[in-house]
Amino acid sequence: MDKPTLKECSACGGKISQHSLACPHCGHPQGSRVMLWVLGLFALLLIAFFVAFYCYCACLCK
Repeated sequence: MDKPTLKECSACGGKISQHSLACPHCGHPQGSRVMLWVLGLFALLLIAFFVAFYCYCACLCK
């Protein structure tokens, strides 16, 4: 079995696994910024859906 590839934490310099989501030493997130953009876009689309649904229902009730 291969040894896990370690990298250096960008915040504290501690050695962490390449697959870690956060540094176990300082807690600094190590995830990709792409995932943050995807989650942000999903949240924005979800809010837009609820606003559109609310407006649609408000128009039907008049």
